[in-house]
Amino acid sequence: ASINKPPLFDGTPSKLEDFIVHVKMNIFNDSVCYSTEISKIIFLCSFLTGFAFSWARPYLE
Repeated sequence: ASINKPPLFDGTPSKLEDFIVHVKMNIFNDSVCYSTEISKIIFLCSFLTGFAFSWARPYLE
């Protein structure tokens, strides 16, 4: 089944829980594509923007 991709997440604390639920739904929906921990991390980080991406970037490099 096709589901919507997670919204972009800029680090706003009040939006974190909803963002994580959206990410988990996508990962569970396509478990073959996200079969490794690194593929899950890359997927999640691809929806980070602003402060959240700036925080994560050093860990991705």
